[in-house]
Amino acid sequence: MNRLVAFGCSHTYGKSLPDSAQEFFSDKKKYRKLRDSPPSKDAWPALLAKKIKLPLENLSCCGASNKQITEIILNSKLEETDFVVILWTNIYRTCFFTKDTIFQISPSYTKKKYIRRYNAQMHIERFNINNKYYKDFFWQRNLEYETLQNIDHAKRYLDSKGIQNWHFNFVRPVGPFQITSLLPNDLPKWFEVDVHTLTMIDDYGLDGMHPGLKAHANMAEQVHTTLLDYLGNIF
Repeated sequence: MNRLVAFGCSHTYGKSLPDSAQEFFSDKKKYRKLRDSPPSKDAWPALLAKKIKLPLENLSCCGASNKQITEIILNSKLEETDFVVILWTNIYRTCFFTKDTIFQISPSYTKKKYIRRYNAQMHIERFNINNKYYKDFFWQRNLEYETLQNIDHAKRYLDSKGIQNWHFNFVRPVGPFQITSLLPNDLPKWFEVDVHTLTMIDDYGLDGMHPGLKAHANMAEQVHTTLLDYLGNIF
Protein backbone atom coordinates (compact mmCIF):
# COMPACT_ATOMS: atom_id res chain seq x y z
CA MET A 1 0.00 0.00 0.00
CA ASN A 2 1.42 3.34 -1.12
CA ARG A 3 -1.14 5.81 0.23
CA LEU A 4 -4.40 6.23 2.11
CA VAL A 5 -7.15 7.86 0.02
CA ALA A 6 -10.21 9.18 1.88
CA PHE A 7 -13.59 10.15 0.43
CA GLY A 8 -16.57 11.73 2.15
CA CYS A 9 -18.29 14.98 3.04
CA SER A 10 -17.41 17.75 5.51
CA HIS A 11 -17.10 15.18 8.31
CA THR A 12 -14.14 13.75 6.40
CA TYR A 13 -12.82 17.14 5.27
CA GLY A 14 -12.63 18.41 8.84
CA LYS A 15 -14.81 21.46 8.31
CA SER A 16 -14.81 23.86 11.28
CA LEU A 17 -11.70 22.40 12.87
CA PRO A 18 -9.27 25.19 13.83
CA ASP A 19 -6.90 24.75 10.86
CA SER A 20 -9.68 24.33 8.29
CA ALA A 21 -12.36 26.68 9.52
CA GLN A 22 -14.31 28.33 6.74
CA GLU A 23 -16.75 29.94 9.12
CA PHE A 24 -17.47 30.56 12.76
CA PHE A 25 -19.84 32.48 14.96
CA SER A 26 -18.38 35.15 17.19
CA ASP A 27 -19.78 36.09 20.59
CA LYS A 28 -22.19 38.41 18.75
CA LYS A 29 -23.34 35.51 16.56
CA LYS A 30 -22.14 37.21 13.41
CA TYR A 31 -20.90 35.16 10.50
CA ARG A 32 -17.30 35.76 9.53
CA LYS A 33 -15.54 34.44 6.49
CA LEU A 34 -12.07 33.22 7.39
CA ARG A 35 -10.46 31.67 4.33
CA ASP A 36 -10.62 28.83 1.88
CA SER A 37 -8.53 26.07 3.30
CA PRO A 38 -7.47 22.50 2.49
CA PRO A 39 -8.72 19.47 4.42
CA SER A 40 -7.79 19.62 8.07
CA LYS A 41 -4.62 18.00 9.36
CA ASP A 42 -6.62 17.15 12.45
CA ALA A 43 -9.49 15.41 10.63
CA TRP A 44 -9.87 11.68 11.13
CA PRO A 45 -8.23 10.70 7.78
CA ALA A 46 -5.02 12.57 8.69
CA LEU A 47 -4.97 10.99 12.15
CA LEU A 48 -5.61 7.56 10.67
CA ALA A 49 -2.82 8.05 8.12
CA LYS A 50 -0.40 8.68 11.00
CA LYS A 51 -1.56 5.54 12.78
CA ILE A 52 -1.06 3.30 9.74
CA LYS A 53 2.02 5.19 8.51
CA LEU A 54 0.78 6.00 5.01
CA PRO A 55 0.73 9.30 3.08
CA LEU A 56 -2.75 10.74 2.74
CA GLU A 57 -4.85 12.01 -0.14
CA ASN A 58 -8.04 13.49 1.30
CA LEU A 59 -10.50 13.84 -1.60
CA SER A 60 -13.57 14.66 0.45
CA CYS A 61 -15.96 17.47 -0.47
CA CYS A 62 -18.01 19.64 1.89
CA GLY A 63 -21.74 19.35 1.28
CA ALA A 64 -21.36 16.26 -0.90
CA SER A 65 -24.11 13.68 -1.18
CA ASN A 66 -23.39 9.99 -1.62
CA LYS A 67 -24.11 10.48 -5.31
CA GLN A 68 -21.41 13.16 -5.53
CA ILE A 69 -18.97 11.13 -3.41
CA THR A 70 -19.36 8.27 -5.88
CA GLU A 71 -18.78 10.64 -8.81
CA ILE A 72 -15.55 11.83 -7.19
CA ILE A 73 -14.40 8.24 -6.66
CA LEU A 74 -15.09 7.30 -10.28
CA ASN A 75 -13.17 10.32 -11.60
CA SER A 76 -10.17 10.17 -9.26
CA LYS A 77 -6.80 8.85 -10.36
CA LEU A 78 -6.40 5.79 -8.18
CA GLU A 79 -3.74 3.10 -8.17
CA GLU A 80 -4.05 -0.59 -7.34
CA THR A 81 -1.75 0.00 -4.38
CA ASP A 82 -4.06 2.63 -2.83
CA PHE A 83 -5.98 1.94 0.36
CA VAL A 84 -9.38 3.62 0.11
CA VAL A 85 -11.59 4.55 3.06
CA ILE A 86 -15.01 6.11 2.52
CA LEU A 87 -17.24 7.78 5.11
CA TRP A 88 -20.66 7.88 3.47
CA THR A 89 -22.90 10.81 4.34
CA ASN A 90 -26.55 11.55 5.10
CA ILE A 91 -28.71 9.48 2.77
CA TYR A 92 -31.25 12.29 2.29
CA ARG A 93 -28.83 14.43 0.30
CA THR A 94 -28.52 14.26 -3.46
CA CYS A 95 -27.24 16.45 -6.30
CA PHE A 96 -27.80 17.42 -9.91
CA PHE A 97 -25.01 17.42 -12.48
CA THR A 98 -25.09 20.27 -14.98
CA LYS A 99 -22.66 21.03 -17.78
CA ASP A 100 -20.69 23.44 -15.63
CA THR A 101 -21.26 22.52 -12.01
CA ILE A 102 -22.71 20.16 -9.42
CA PHE A 103 -25.80 21.50 -7.67
CA GLN A 104 -25.97 20.13 -4.13
CA ILE A 105 -29.30 19.22 -2.54
CA SER A 106 -29.34 18.91 1.24
CA PRO A 107 -31.82 19.40 4.10
CA SER A 108 -29.29 21.86 5.56
CA TYR A 109 -29.94 24.28 2.70
CA THR A 110 -33.68 24.50 3.43
CA LYS A 111 -33.35 26.30 6.76
CA LYS A 112 -33.83 30.07 7.06
CA LYS A 113 -30.69 30.38 9.16
CA TYR A 114 -28.75 29.29 6.07
CA ILE A 115 -29.89 32.49 4.32
CA ARG A 116 -29.28 34.63 7.38
CA ARG A 117 -25.74 33.29 7.55
CA TYR A 118 -24.72 33.80 3.92
CA ASN A 119 -27.28 36.13 2.28
CA ALA A 120 -25.75 36.07 -1.20
CA GLN A 121 -27.66 35.58 -4.44
CA MET A 122 -26.20 32.14 -5.16
CA HIS A 123 -27.17 30.96 -1.68
CA ILE A 124 -30.68 32.38 -1.95
CA GLU A 125 -31.09 30.46 -5.21
CA ARG A 126 -29.81 27.30 -3.52
CA PHE A 127 -32.21 27.85 -0.61
CA ASN A 128 -35.19 28.26 -2.95
CA ILE A 129 -34.39 25.25 -5.15
CA ASN A 130 -33.67 23.01 -2.17
CA ASN A 131 -36.98 23.93 -0.56
CA LYS A 132 -38.83 23.20 -3.79
CA TYR A 133 -37.06 19.85 -4.12
CA TYR A 134 -37.93 18.67 -0.62
CA LYS A 135 -41.49 20.00 -0.93
CA ASP A 136 -42.36 18.59 -4.35
CA PHE A 137 -39.87 15.85 -5.25
CA PHE A 138 -38.67 14.23 -2.03
CA TRP A 139 -39.47 10.57 -1.56
CA GLN A 140 -37.57 8.90 1.25
CA ARG A 141 -37.33 5.50 -0.41
CA ASN A 142 -36.01 7.05 -3.62
CA LEU A 143 -33.02 8.62 -1.88
CA GLU A 144 -32.41 5.50 0.20
CA TYR A 145 -32.29 3.47 -3.00
CA GLU A 146 -30.02 6.05 -4.65
CA THR A 147 -27.54 5.78 -1.78
CA LEU A 148 -27.53 1.98 -1.85
CA GLN A 149 -26.92 1.98 -5.61
CA ASN A 150 -24.05 4.46 -5.27
CA ILE A 151 -22.34 2.58 -2.45
CA ASP A 152 -22.73 -0.69 -4.33
CA HIS A 153 -21.40 0.84 -7.55
CA ALA A 154 -18.41 2.43 -5.80
CA LYS A 155 -17.42 -0.87 -4.20
CA ARG A 156 -17.80 -2.84 -7.42
CA TYR A 157 -15.71 -0.23 -9.27
CA LEU A 158 -12.90 -0.27 -6.68
CA ASP A 159 -12.97 -4.07 -6.48
CA SER A 160 -12.66 -4.26 -10.27
CA LYS A 161 -9.47 -2.17 -10.01
CA GLY A 162 -8.05 -4.43 -7.31
CA ILE A 163 -8.11 -1.54 -4.80
CA GLN A 164 -8.71 -2.30 -1.14
CA ASN A 165 -11.75 -0.32 0.01
CA TRP A 166 -13.46 0.13 3.35
CA HIS A 167 -16.85 1.67 3.97
CA PHE A 168 -18.19 3.53 6.98
CA ASN A 169 -21.19 5.60 8.00
CA PHE A 170 -21.86 7.62 11.13
CA VAL A 171 -24.35 8.41 13.83
CA ARG A 172 -24.34 11.00 16.60
CA PRO A 173 -27.10 9.78 18.94
CA VAL A 174 -26.69 12.43 21.64
CA GLY A 175 -26.24 16.18 21.93
CA PRO A 176 -27.95 19.21 20.36
CA PHE A 177 -27.09 18.15 16.78
CA GLN A 178 -28.03 14.51 16.39
CA ILE A 179 -27.14 13.33 12.88
CA THR A 180 -26.89 10.04 11.04
CA SER A 181 -25.91 8.45 7.76
CA LEU A 182 -27.22 5.02 8.76
CA LEU A 183 -28.65 2.86 6.00
CA PRO A 184 -32.30 1.74 5.99
CA ASN A 185 -33.07 -1.42 7.92
CA ASP A 186 -34.69 -3.27 5.02
CA LEU A 187 -31.66 -3.67 2.76
CA PRO A 188 -32.27 -5.35 -0.60
CA LYS A 189 -30.74 -8.78 -1.15
CA TRP A 190 -28.38 -7.49 -3.85
CA PHE A 191 -26.72 -5.06 -1.42
CA GLU A 192 -23.74 -6.88 0.08
CA VAL A 193 -21.41 -4.03 1.06
CA ASP A 194 -20.13 -4.26 4.63
CA VAL A 195 -20.64 -0.73 6.01
CA HIS A 196 -19.26 -0.12 9.50
CA THR A 197 -20.85 2.50 11.75
CA LEU A 198 -18.85 5.16 13.58
CA THR A 199 -20.50 6.63 16.67
CA MET A 200 -19.62 10.31 17.03
CA ILE A 201 -19.08 11.67 20.50
CA ASP A 202 -20.74 14.89 21.63
CA ASP A 203 -17.88 17.23 20.64
CA TYR A 204 -18.06 20.11 18.15
CA GLY A 205 -15.92 22.33 15.94
CA LEU A 206 -15.97 26.10 15.71
CA ASP A 207 -19.44 26.21 14.14
CA GLY A 208 -21.00 24.21 16.97
CA MET A 209 -22.31 21.58 14.53
CA HIS A 210 -19.51 19.66 12.85
CA PRO A 211 -17.28 17.21 14.78
CA GLY A 212 -14.56 18.79 16.91
CA LEU A 213 -10.98 17.74 17.61
CA LYS A 214 -11.90 15.08 20.16
CA ALA A 215 -14.63 13.69 17.90
CA HIS A 216 -12.24 13.35 14.95
CA ALA A 217 -9.62 11.67 17.12
CA ASN A 218 -12.29 9.24 18.33
CA MET A 219 -13.46 8.53 14.77
CA ALA A 220 -9.89 7.83 13.65
CA GLU A 221 -9.52 5.39 16.53
CA GLN A 222 -12.76 3.61 15.61
CA VAL A 223 -11.70 3.24 11.97
CA HIS A 224 -8.25 2.02 13.03
CA THR A 225 -9.74 -0.53 15.42
CA THR A 226 -12.05 -1.84 12.69
CA LEU A 227 -9.16 -2.24 10.26
CA LEU A 228 -7.08 -4.06 12.89
CA ASP A 229 -9.98 -6.40 13.68
CA TYR A 230 -10.31 -7.40 10.03
CA LEU A 231 -6.77 -7.10 8.71
CA GLY A 232 -4.56 -7.55 11.74
CA ASN A 233 -1.49 -5.42 12.25
CA ILE A 234 -0.39 -5.30 8.60
CA PHE A 235 0.51 -1.61 8.53
